[in-house]
Amino acid sequence: MSRHLTAAVALLVALIFVACDDEPADPPTVEITDGPDAVVHDSIAEFHFQCSADWCAYQCRVGDDDPQSCGSSVIIEDLDDGEHSLQVVAVDRAGSVSDPAHWQWDVDTSTAELDWVEPPHINAESATAHFDFECTDDSCEQFECAVYRPGDDPQFDDCTPPVDVDDVDSGRHIFEARSTDAPAYQGRLTYDFTVDPIGFEQVATGNSHTCAISEDQKLYCWGNNNYGQLGIGDDTSYTTYPRRVVTDDGDRAWADFTDIAVSSNHSCALREDGQLYCWGRNHRGQLGIGSTDDHSKPAAVTDSDAQRPWADWTHIATADDRSCGIRAGGQLHCWGSTNWSGLGTGDFPDTGQDALVVPTRVASSTGDAHWSDWTDVSVGPHHVCGIRAGGQLFCWGDGLDGRLGVGEIELDTDDTTEQPPAASLPDSLPGGMPEDLSDAEFDPDDTPPDLDDVMPSAEQPDGAIQRFGDTPDGIDEEMRRKLEAGEQVDPTSDPETFNAFREAVRESYYEEKEFRRMKGLDMPEDEAHPDELFDIMAGGLDPVQDDHDPREINEQLRTALGPTFNSSVEEDDTIVEFPKRVVGTDATGYLTDVTDVAAGHAHTCALRAGGALYCWGNNRNERLGIEGDQFQFTPAPLDAVEATWTSLTAGAFHTCALRAESTPWCWGHRADGRLGIAPDEGRDEAPVNPISLDDADDVAWTTTAAGNAHSCAITEDAELYCWGNNRHGQLGDDSTDRRVSPTAVVQP
Repeated sequence: MSRHLTAAVALLVALIFVACDDEPADPPTVEITDGPDAVVHDSIAEFHFQCSADWCAYQCRVGDDDPQSCGSSVIIEDLDDGEHSLQVVAVDRAGSVSDPAHWQWDVDTSTAELDWVEPPHINAESATAHFDFECTDDSCEQFECAVYRPGDDPQFDDCTPPVDVDDVDSGRHIFEARSTDAPAYQGRLTYDFTVDPIGFEQVATGNSHTCAISEDQKLYCWGNNNYGQLGIGDDTSYTTYPRRVVTDDGDRAWADFTDIAVSSNHSCALREDGQLYCWGRNHRGQLGIGSTDDHSKPAAVTDSDAQRPWADWTHIATADDRSCGIRAGGQLHCWGSTNWSGLGTGDFPDTGQDALVVPTRVASSTGDAHWSDWTDVSVGPHHVCGIRAGGQLFCWGDGLDGRLGVGEIELDTDDTTEQPPAASLPDSLPGGMPEDLSDAEFDPDDTPPDLDDVMPSAEQPDGAIQRFGDTPDGIDEEMRRKLEAGEQVDPTSDPETFNAFREAVRESYYEEKEFRRMKGLDMPEDEAHPDELFDIMAGGLDPVQDDHDPREINEQLRTALGPTFNSSVEEDDTIVEFPKRVVGTDATGYLTDVTDVAAGHAHTCALRAGGALYCWGNNRNERLGIEGDQFQFTPAPLDAVEATWTSLTAGAFHTCALRAESTPWCWGHRADGRLGIAPDEGRDEAPVNPISLDDADDVAWTTTAAGNAHSCAITEDAELYCWGNNRHGQLGDDSTDRRVSPTAVVQP
């Protein structure tokens, strides 16, 4: 029904609205059963009527308009702002007319606008804030206000300006005011402010997420959250800014954290009371909670019987799908995946278990005792290294590429005074290369294996890719098809397939490169590095529009796989089941007085008392900081830069360390900007020698952390900076943009 009611019946109108001498004895009654609120923010109103007689006709009058016939339901449109009224009468079959029913309402379609009376005033020292605002017209009758942290749901309460907020927690907040009289609360005013900027004292970096402990011992995480590894109570895809870790019941945020460690898909943190909590992915028991259930909130690590939590932990370390921790008595425990015997507990392969879901004590070098003087531990994807009292360094797990630093020698680690013999080459080189390379048959024109033979699958669970990571739980066949064809892909749609494929191709490329080098052969001149190909396919470039023919990419990917990729290395040749002491340089004696150790993907570095730094293992991309694309089976001193080093950290393919003058240096694989070095002239390739971070020389730094493809560091002023890959927001700068130099993490 329009504003002007349709057809009017003159005779009926006259009968109703003109006095009649013959008034019915029992006239009907009419009721408006439904109509608009007293104040509405819409130019349309709908009414419903009900008559007491079994049949009635209705007449409606809007305001001072002429009455018109109407039905039992009426919609009035195109109403102007202001007061309105409706009058309705009913007529029964006998022509009796009811008394009128009335309805009044106001229409207000104007949008309330709010503005500051004066700029907001924030007193960070006393944690107070003052907000004075007003409505730009007369339509605002009531205000609601809320103060909340970014990412939280605002909780509004009635308020009257000016508004004073006291006892605001330190960190970043948002003040929001809105007018309840405006349609859909369109009258809004917000202000982003920070009280007492949060300072950080510890940071840990994983595959694609980061966690940090603030100076007041609160814990924040950001980045990828596909398994709940941020500990914020859900498994949202990712967050680009720090979020506070919640309690195990998710009702509030915790404090009193003293140590933090993160891996690819899970995190663990130690609280001041000695209790240890883990959260995130748990398919191999890496949370240590007695089950394989994932958790998006912190879950207490249980004892070896999964009965109750221990409360005497002093240190925690994680990587991929395993964790290790030290208890107050110097007892070292590990849990999670038993692949490569990386737990050092002796449970694999004796029991056939592939996972330990509760902390299990690490055995001695002979496997029949337990040491109780561990002071530090570092976990890599395939090996673990720990320091015992007196600076004795031990490693165990997969010794491929020399990452254990024990050479190919037999050591009696119970007698730590024994000097090991001279180093010797292994019986077989990594990748299954022949012992006598001079007799090896190698045809550089050999057809590379088909990708079906190297990609993991349910039918081929033990494929060569197992050497570089677990077979993904599920392979995205569409992504696999695109990868095999060299087409552009979105890596976030199935990161496990994408990363497993990329890692397999990268490792195979380096194995072939090493094989050719040992044979005196060069890689083909047109051979592209696998990372370049993946940057084309996943870096926002169109392979066709940007002159990258998918067929050429496909061919280069297949060439990169090389003939050595499917060669196998017997586990018995590389696995060290129990802790084995790391030898000294050139296998002379043992590496002594070790104060810090860092285990990367396929390399290890250690710091000795006095500030000398040593690295060993796989030197691809020069992640050891020494000359040559080679494998280092015993510790090699980092002597490219004359320096006294104070701390170190190892990422997947790069290494970072702090010098005594508090300057951070990084070296190794520079893709994604993980070294913190801008791509200027003379730095196009991965630097052989350590290089100081851009714009970092004038700042004093206290802590560094190297992840898979990003790094972070904390300044002397407790400011946190990150750089490198940022696809999942792991840099915490409220973006997903890659950064090639240190970039400040936004306030939580």
